[in-house]
Amino acid sequence: LLLWMLLCEHVLILILLVVLQVRRVIGQPVKELSLVATRIAKGELDQTIHYHSKDELGVLADDFNHVTLRLRDYVTYIEEISEKLREIAGGNLAFTLENEYTGEFEKIKTALDEISYSLNITMGQIHAASRDVAAGAEQVSNGATTLSQGSTEQAAEVETLAGHIEAVSDSIHKVAKGAQEASHISQEVKSGLLASNDKMQNMTMVIQRISDKSTEIHKIVKTIEEIAFQTNILALNAAVEAARAGAVGKGFAVVADEVRALAGKSSEAAQETTVLLRQTVDSMDEGVHAAQDTADSMLVVVDQADKMSKLIDGIAEYTKQQDADAEEITRGIEQISTVVQTNVSTVEESAAASEELSGQASMLRDLVAKFQLRD
Repeated sequence: LLLWMLLCEHVLILILLVVLQVRRVIGQPVKELSLVATRIAKGELDQTIHYHSKDELGVLADDFNHVTLRLRDYVTYIEEISEKLREIAGGNLAFTLENEYTGEFEKIKTALDEISYSLNITMGQIHAASRDVAAGAEQVSNGATTLSQGSTEQAAEVETLAGHIEAVSDSIHKVAKGAQEASHISQEVKSGLLASNDKMQNMTMVIQRISDKSTEIHKIVKTIEEIAFQTNILALNAAVEAARAGAVGKGFAVVADEVRALAGKSSEAAQETTVLLRQTVDSMDEGVHAAQDTADSMLVVVDQADKMSKLIDGIAEYTKQQDADAEEITRGIEQISTVVQTNVSTVEESAAASEELSGQASMLRDLVAKFQLRD
């Protein structure tokens, strides 16, 4: 029993010694690993485990050191990426990543390179577009300004033209009114000429009737001349017979002489009347011819007056149409004036918008110019 107890005691001592040795061999490296892990967790990545062994703890220590080195590389990656992101924020798009990235960070490097390439192209296009937009906006602004000036001048010319057309319209209206009045006067003149022609025809007929009566009077005078001639012959015969009768026939002779003298005077008066009648008839014939010529002339005048009346009617109708056309043109000019005024306002607004666009394009170009691009 005592021997068994001594044996157990030695075994326990041996076990204790083994435990103490194992604790010394395993506990120290584990403690160091735990300390390094704690420091790494706090961000202290410059840690190194100084434990070299071929056992599992040595392998674990080497792996810990490799992880620490890789974490240091990752920190370098992160610092470089952060720096490049700050450069991007500052406008530098021509950056390059210097480190050799591994693992998932290689994907980040590729993505950043693609972002850099894409941003360079995009910003280059934006810069070119902003330059083109600025140039185009300036051209549009200049064109709009020129167009605005031209539109303003055109509006003034349209207003002047409207005034001239209105004056012409008033003149045409007055001419149309005058033509209508002239047409009425022409109709009245035509009516007066026709009435005068009728009166002239009536006068010609009266003169012709007087001429006809003069012929009858001439016949009567001719008869009176014949009677005077016969009376003269009878008075001559009576004087001859009175001379034969002697003293008895003296009184009869005196009467015969008186009768013969009266017959002579009657004959002379008849002859004078004949001459006067002939002159009167001749004058009447001349009057008839003159009246006929006057009537013919008046017919010509009436015909000319009728033609003039028709011409004046045509002019009146034409001027009436011209008056309507002038009013239509005036309304059209007023509409054009309204459109021109609207165009002037639109052009002025376009010019202002173009100037604003030019300013925005210049601002965009200045903003893009802040970015440093790759060549």
